[in-house]
Amino acid sequence: AMVESERLAAMGQTIATLSHHIKNILQGIKGGSYLIDEGLEQSDNEVIRKGWGIVEKNQARISHLVMDMLSFSKKRNPGVTEMDVVVMVNESMEMMAARADEDGVALVCHKAPATLACHGDAAALQHALLNVIANGIDATKEREGGSVEVSVACDKGLGVIEVTVSDNGVGMNAEEREQAFSLFYSNKGH
Repeated sequence: AMVESERLAAMGQTIATLSHHIKNILQGIKGGSYLIDEGLEQSDNEVIRKGWGIVEKNQARISHLVMDMLSFSKKRNPGVTEMDVVVMVNESMEMMAARADEDGVALVCHKAPATLACHGDAAALQHALLNVIANGIDATKEREGGSVEVSVACDKGLGVIEVTVSDNGVGMNAEEREQAFSLFYSNKGH
């Protein structure tokens, strides 16, 4: 009975994790589709190309997710490669723009350096950034003048790059702050 219970708990955690990843990918596809629709409406091939680029990136993300699912039983080490943090942030902003617009939330990226190269797991970092931006949108969508702001800073002396996401939402109470980093915790009712 204990083995069966643990197996069901592991399956539930896996389903929740996959659902979260798929939700983020679908939001990216929705953002790309929104741009394609806008481009078609305005007969603007540049906007269509930009939207299609976002859709293609998210098709690649779903492909990577499927490959991750196939190798789920193996321990995953971070895929550390050279990456550009500014490119990752800009792509994330593009993916979330349609959702923010739909929810009436201003999504603002403060001026960042033109480029900011470092080593990291770009896919994992982007996934984390998309989650935090989505949470910011959720926290501000019912608020008049809701906004989510993203900024990028670099301290070359310390060798630190900082991506900050802030919003003017309602915030979290003490109990929510305590649970904020617990796996699968949500106060969104689902």
